[in-house]
Amino acid sequence: MKNYLRQIAVLGNDNRKRAIESILKTIGVNYQIIGNNTKNIVVSLNPTSNRLVIGAHYDAFYYGANDNGAACVILLNLIEDLKNTDKSIDFVFFDKEEAGGIGSREYINIISRDNIKGMINLDMCGMGNNILLTYDKINNSAFNFDCMNKIIADTNVTVLKNLPFGDYDNFVRNGIPSIFIINSTDNDIDWFKGNMNIFPDFAKTMHKVTDTVDSFSDKGMIMIYEFLKDKLL
Repeated sequence: MKNYLRQIAVLGNDNRKRAIESILKTIGVNYQIIGNNTKNIVVSLNPTSNRLVIGAHYDAFYYGANDNGAACVILLNLIEDLKNTDKSIDFVFFDKEEAGGIGSREYINIISRDNIKGMINLDMCGMGNNILLTYDKINNSAFNFDCMNKIIADTNVTVLKNLPFGDYDNFVRNGIPSIFIINSTDNDIDWFKGNMNIFPDFAKTMHKVTDTVDSFSDKGMIMIYEFLKDKLL
């Protein structure tokens, strides 16, 4: 997985976009660029009005290995696993999350919220040994994605009331049942739970030039990939 990450965790959003496109071509899947003022990379598998969206933003400050190259690598590996699925899934590499979630807003507006029945958002998936998540509207009686119910019911995850801003928030605002998944160190769990006296580990590299491939082990990235693969296959 680090081979993909080394291709993606480079300076420049255009270079990251080209790296993802190159890997998708190697995997052998078709993709679209969707957006008016953004360049969301979208792999649509069996698109219907009952699609699940699995997304991660590819734009970054500096190299962006943890924020958010690791999550993009997870998406790429899931695409390889599921490219022949009969499920309706949009894998979306969102542009301009760091500019306030512009890319995910445009994607929702273009695809239409009525065609999206659920969303799983990945962010900061490269640092730590814990899976943290928050979710919204999963228990809606009109909603039934078995994989999402399995995710929130898994006893190996820590469920929080809120996580910091991400593309997830745009889906929640549109009333779409959504899950937001991140990787976390033991130290950071208390910070996410509201202990502001802790200096979080992710802040040591987030939006900094030190957010490189060599700044973390790929153990957390592999853990989240295997966790999702188990729920989706």
